[in-house]
Amino acid sequence: MSVLRTRPRPSLLASIALAAWLLCSLSVRSARASDDGQGVGFGPLFHFSADGSVYVGWEFAAAHDIFARGSLGGAYAVVRRAGAPALFHYVAWEPWGYLGGTLGLAVTDPRPYVMYGLWEALGQSLDGNHSDGGGLFDSSELRWVLSIAIGWRGLGSRQSFYLTPKLWRMHGWQFNS
Repeated sequence: MSVLRTRPRPSLLASIALAAWLLCSLSVRSARASDDGQGVGFGPLFHFSADGSVYVGWEFAAAHDIFARGSLGGAYAVVRRAGAPALFHYVAWEPWGYLGGTLGLAVTDPRPYVMYGLWEALGQSLDGNHSDGGGLFDSSELRWVLSIAIGWRGLGSRQSFYLTPKLWRMHGWQFNS
């Protein structure tokens, strides 16, 4: 099996990063008046396919509540096996309860695929200056949160695992109000 090494074009990466930054900054402004658990996040994506291909990319996510969560992302092959796509972009609905799920559309260089999967994430508030001590579940104040998600995704018949740390601007959850 031959390994093809590919690099994404810098202009494409710069355009995608700028668009994601603009979406995130506009969403943060609207998140200031949001309810518990609402917010936006952005971070890198590390994607490892079962065939040995390795992708690096980005993911922008927005959460309204546990069922109204979505993500938009892109991944670009750093190590690509023969027959694997050089890149893919996706939009997905990703509800979360005790375990997260993914259902969306991924577009690769040759064609579109249904994207599906399971994931779990752990979040930690980075703010310690709140009246409640800064814990993510202590109040619904707006705060910075670092999350790390690990999951499994399928794009058509291709299976992969991924890791994505994200920096969120979101409201905490107030469970004891």
